[in-house]
Amino acid sequence: FLILSFPLTTTSNRGYRIGSEETKLNEGDDDKGKIPHISTILSRCTLVRSAIELWGIGRSIEECVSQVGRWTTMGGFGKKCYEEHADKSKSWKITIHTLGTKYTREEQDAMRMQFAFLDLKGDVKMKDPSNEFVMVREVELDTNGSPRFPRYSLGKQIIPENDALPPLGVYFGRVLGGVRKVKGRGGIDEFSLTKRSYLGPTSMDAELSLIMTNLGRVQKGSFC
Repeated sequence: FLILSFPLTTTSNRGYRIGSEETKLNEGDDDKGKIPHISTILSRCTLVRSAIELWGIGRSIEECVSQVGRWTTMGGFGKKCYEEHADKSKSWKITIHTLGTKYTREEQDAMRMQFAFLDLKGDVKMKDPSNEFVMVREVELDTNGSPRFPRYSLGKQIIPENDALPPLGVYFGRVLGGVRKVKGRGGIDEFSLTKRSYLGPTSMDAELSLIMTNLGRVQKGSFC
């Protein structure tokens, strides 16, 4: 994943919006003056699974929790954002994403409990919540995308010295534009070659074709 920083004016006045609706920059019936909602942008993305509003970062869960606490209580944009999404009308869930490392459900629940101080007042909803919060635990990966220091041996036993290694970073934030894209769902799965009744000589992989469509800036009616 990649951490990007945007001025608040970028997210509020130009470029894109994170609100509930699209708005127009200029009067008129065409779409050229619209500021796109971030969910609209993400719906066109093929290689981006989600955009996350970062609330805290640290070299350990404890450091991350401490930063989240400061960001949501010290005033300014962080406190305003927290108060809006901690409202009783907003359902929520917290997803634990441990890159390249497997943790039991009990261990993941213990990680979630570290953020209990947020006191989110809405209902917990595991499917299609108003807000999905994500904690990402990043570890060092090799060139094949596997953990350089795996937590488990081939015999599925915990390797104590590897388990004791600190993560590269721990991140916590709110998913923007809806829940994260899950592999095996969405447009790539819908147009998968394995689901076609007939494959011709020009049939193209769904992921590659969607990437080329974006590179060509193809829109509805482009070939009409």
